[in-house]
Amino acid sequence: MKHRVKNKALGRDTKHRKALFKNLLSSLFEHGAIETTEAKAKVIRRLADKIITKAKPRTLQARRTLERFFGSRQTVNTIVDKTIPLLGERKSGFTTLTKLGRRRGDDAAMVKLELLKSADEEAKELEKASKSGEQKSAKSKPASKSESKKAKADGSAAKGPKAPVIMPVKEEKANVQVGKNITSLKRQTPEKRTAK
Repeated sequence: MKHRVKNKALGRDTKHRKALFKNLLSSLFEHGAIETTEAKAKVIRRLADKIITKAKPRTLQARRTLERFFGSRQTVNTIVDKTIPLLGERKSGFTTLTKLGRRRGDDAAMVKLELLKSADEEAKELEKASKSGEQKSAKSKPASKSESKKAKADGSAAKGPKAPVIMPVKEEKANVQVGKNITSLKRQTPEKRTAK
């Protein structure tokens, strides 16, 4: 029965678990996103929302409360000065989970936990992306027809993407006789196999 069991233990004792949460949260706030297992991300998401809510007033007392938890003034300054302005007027739901698939070694469900941004910040990023795309396309186009003819004559014209070269695959036939014992094939050295 799950009476009065409020937190996930994650297979760790208390000190190890708190250290794990502290490290994951500081990485989340410094980098804006982390990749971790789904169970850890769900716990970190709750803690991240609580920490951001405490940091919202941007007062000295809020900074001291966060510094008591993180033990690092640099992380606290990152949260209060950089992360809080990005979130705008959002009241809750500061993070989002994106499923990445399963980890190869132990088949654990992996997710990407990201901090959300305000609508203004997303619009600015879209503008930057569109401007950089326009600049790249302007650089790749020649200014006039005469310049493009000269460039073609020189051989320095920007060429389009090349078609992939498909190499024929050589198929090797296995020289295995029917009824031969497989263990005897494994024990043979390469010289013995080629001699037969």
